[in-house]
Amino acid sequence: MRLSFVRIIVTSFAMFSIFFGAGNFILPPYLGKLAGEHWLLVSIGFCISAVLIPILGIFVQARLQGSVLDFGRKIHPFVGVLLGGLLYGICLVFPMPRTASVSYEMISASFDGEIPSWLMYLFYIIYFFLVGYLCYQRNKVLDVLGKYLTPIMIGVILLLIIRAIFLQGEVEISSFDKPFGQGLLEGYQTYDAMASIIIGGVITASLFLDNSLDKRQIKHLTIYAGMGSGLLLFITYTGFIYTGASQGGNFLEVNQRVLLLSLITKHVLGSMGGLLLSIAVSISCFTTAVGIITGGADFFKALTRGDEHTYRIFVTVLCIYSAIIAPFGVDFIIKIAYPVLVLFYPTVIVLIFLHLLPSYLASKHVFRIVSVVTFLTSIPIFLEQLDIHVIEIPFPFHEYGLSWILPALWAWITTVIIEKTVLNIKK
Repeated sequence: MRLSFVRIIVTSFAMFSIFFGAGNFILPPYLGKLAGEHWLLVSIGFCISAVLIPILGIFVQARLQGSVLDFGRKIHPFVGVLLGGLLYGICLVFPMPRTASVSYEMISASFDGEIPSWLMYLFYIIYFFLVGYLCYQRNKVLDVLGKYLTPIMIGVILLLIIRAIFLQGEVEISSFDKPFGQGLLEGYQTYDAMASIIIGGVITASLFLDNSLDKRQIKHLTIYAGMGSGLLLFITYTGFIYTGASQGGNFLEVNQRVLLLSLITKHVLGSMGGLLLSIAVSISCFTTAVGIITGGADFFKALTRGDEHTYRIFVTVLCIYSAIIAPFGVDFIIKIAYPVLVLFYPTVIVLIFLHLLPSYLASKHVFRIVSVVTFLTSIPIFLEQLDIHVIEIPFPFHEYGLSWILPALWAWITTVIIEKTVLNIKK
């Protein structure tokens, strides 16, 4: 049976909706405002770390057709468990509460006056109750996300971007010294490279529930959906960054990401547009929360060799945790997450690329050495984010936050050459 075009579109929409969460809405406009005249260069950097690498991560999962455990297993089975735990831990600890925080702050920004604190807590309780409910009904996740919620969200996003293009504003002078590098690093805050390993697993696991598809069709459908969702992400990010660059000059004093997005939307689309965007943001954040919590609960269920009851317990615990952390707010969550992302993101990126290489260029030794070198050379950048300056980093591209690239490339080339030399000597 051939894959239908409608099936590919629905799955692409579902994948896009899981990718496109809280940070994906609030980061690009603020980044565009700071980028000013260099908005295009910033967009390229941002889309490399927030579109290209995540979609390559989807391709890796389509190839593996396994869980997150398989992603790190080529280094060592224990590392597969450890890396899977780290990926889920980071994606659950930081982005999940942030989805609710962004939703609430967007909705509250649409109203004048102060909202009672009890109403905020009630919102978070209802939000994660609904997230938990849909996680329990996971066989319906792709249909609900792809057929109903995502088309509404995409429609509002495109309306805002198109209106901003025609409502030409004055682009301010950039406040960035290194726009490409700063765009690249800001893309880390979307969590999409890490989330792609989880999302790929969620999509393939959901597709395996459909008995009409075989393994080959699931692989192709995941790849096509990855390309479709990548195109949507690219259009959305570039459009949002341009919107921030062209309209941000009207709000020079605003330094809060959520507030800036709300004000730009009201300026471009009017008060009704602000309400529509609040709805779109809430849908986006909700779908991301469902996708990641579903994947997280599945991972911990498999790790503990549990049953469906174990899965439901994990979903409940994760929803309760997120409801407790969400009231601390968006800016607090972003601030504490950034150093952690700088430390682990490069290793995830390197593993994605190694998985895409043929086996004779990416043996177990290559995986182990390159990943260790990448992690070690990321530690000084991590310490700098904590304002701890222990050593001067001698590697090129440090000013872009990419000082790990050349050591990782050197480790890969050297290890491959040594392996081939030793193999030839044995022969």
